Amino acid sequence: MFISIALVEVGYSGLSLWAGWRETAVAVAGAGFFVILGVLALSLVNYLFRFLRWARYLHLADACLP
Repeated sequence: MFISIALVEVGYSGLSLWAGWRETAVAVAGAGFFVILGVLALSLVNYLFRFLRWARYLHLADACLP
């Protein structure tokens, strides 16, 4: 999972550099702290729901992970 997070971070960083670092920084700063915090919170809730869904699927399939 760490590798996928690192790859996404590299992708976003590369895209922001390609699109223009200053414009990206201004857009992020313009969004505001609470908007960014809300986006991160919604992302965390998304991952929690994904975990619960897969835990339920594995339970219904009687699958055990090592």
